[in-house]
Amino acid sequence: MKKVNLLLSGILTTSLIFGLSSCKKDNVTPEKGRYVLAVTAEGSSSEATDYILQTEDLMSGVISPAGQGIEQKSYR
Repeated sequence: MKKVNLLLSGILTTSLIFGLSSCKKDNVTPEKGRYVLAVTAEGSSSEATDYILQTEDLMSGVISPAGQGIEQKSYR
């Protein structure tokens, strides 16, 4: 019984040492996120086209699918 307790405490100690030594704090600054928008552009004769857009800022500039949107070919 003493051998089993000694073996278990050795395994626990070894696991604890490896577990604590593998953790390190990364000093990485997170990148600024991007927003993904789903836009429906209504055209003539009740037709509409769906686009997916990406933008970094929602509060400034113009958000338009012209030249930057990805057209969705089917219903989403």
